[in-house]
Amino acid sequence: MPSDVLARNKISDPALLHKIVLFLADNIGSITSPNRIGTFLTHEGNLEAGKGNSPASRTIENYIVDTGMRNMLLGYRDVDRGHILENVIDFLLEKNGNQETIF
Repeated sequence: MPSDVLARNKISDPALLHKIVLFLADNIGSITSPNRIGTFLTHEGNLEAGKGNSPASRTIENYIVDTGMRNMLLGYRDVDRGHILENVIDFLLEKNGNQETIF
């Protein structure tokens, strides 16, 4: 993760942010929630040993980032255009209270 992203967003657990971004990139276009992400990371053993608990949903919610981070990590893949567009539309609908008209 670039240090400017970590500093600007006051990220206290860069490893957790990286795992969240990878999860989101792998599940783009799928409905998910901070709680589901935490549960997945815990059950898959993707959290550091000794922590034992799923990260707080609020922490995950604060760490969730846009598709720019995905492209930085995975590179831009033209074949993903449909999933990315779907993600943008879902975001706009969410932002506007799930109204039918987003523009």
